[in-house]
Amino acid sequence: MEALRGQLAETQGALTERDKKFRQLRAEQKVWLENKSTLEAKIARLESENMRLQRTPPTPDDKPSKSEASTHHTTESLKMFLTRKSTEHRFTLNGQRDADEEDVTLKRSQVKQAEKQFQQMAGELAERTNQCDALTAKLAQANPTSTLN
Repeated sequence: MEALRGQLAETQGALTERDKKFRQLRAEQKVWLENKSTLEAKIARLESENMRLQRTPPTPDDKPSKSEASTHHTTESLKMFLTRKSTEHRFTLNGQRDADEEDVTLKRSQVKQAEKQFQQMAGELAERTNQCDALTAKLAQANPTSTLN
């Protein structure tokens, strides 16, 4: 009888540990999914901002919309780059002109910096996606009977 009690205690201990690990992995997965969705939203915002800037350059009196309000701080320097004239490495964006018929110019270094930032963010998203997938796989291994939302 003592042997059975010992086996039962051991089994319950292992089951408790497995449940703890499952809960921990589930919490980690939730955090990674939140981070992934945040990064995807940032990338989508940057892509839409990039497309908007390529189509129509902003004028100095442009007011940011509610969706742009959160990115106002990060895009302020880019807007300044677009409206400021520089003498080094100028080029126009697709030959477009604003309402005052002024050329919109960017330095090559500024374009490279924006592209580098975008690539960095895309790489970080890919890395987080891989980590999220790995956690999902671990979670599926830890508790094969559960279903993920």
